Amino acid sequence: MGYSLNHRRALTHFTTDGRLPVDNSWIENQIRPIAGGQQLAVHRKPAREPTCGGGYGL
Repeated sequence: MGYSLNHRRALTHFTTDGRLPVDNSWIENQIRPIAGGQQLAVHRKPAREPTCGGGYGL
């Protein structure tokens, strides 16, 4: 609620400027391939690091 009140002017600017779109679907569709690639990188399992002694306890 506080964010909305603090940013009211920016959040309602589209109501006074007809050039601004009401939604951001266009830009979301433009960045989807980029964001999807980053998401895959986050969820990818890291390569298994070799353990000391070939995996056997010392």
